[in-house]
Amino acid sequence: DDEVLRPYFPMESVVGGMFSIVNELYGIRITEKSSVPVWHTDVKYYEIHDEDQSFLGAFYADWSTRSLPASKCRRSFPGLWFFPK
Repeated sequence: DDEVLRPYFPMESVVGGMFSIVNELYGIRITEKSSVPVWHTDVKYYEIHDEDQSFLGAFYADWSTRSLPASKCRRSFPGLWFFPK
């Protein structure tokens, strides 16, 4: 049961650990930027930088589960939603 395990794996620790592993394996740094506008308070915006601090890219992450109207999105894989243009 996911809910039984949840207290042992707080989201901030899991995400921080994941970004730390990515840094060790690939030498890239992922940092949250709170100054970027988001569409929901739970959404986070992250920037990716190389070892020499050059900007590689950015992404939004919504770590929360929420219901979305079917007309607004399409599901491609379990847990993965995308918004067609």
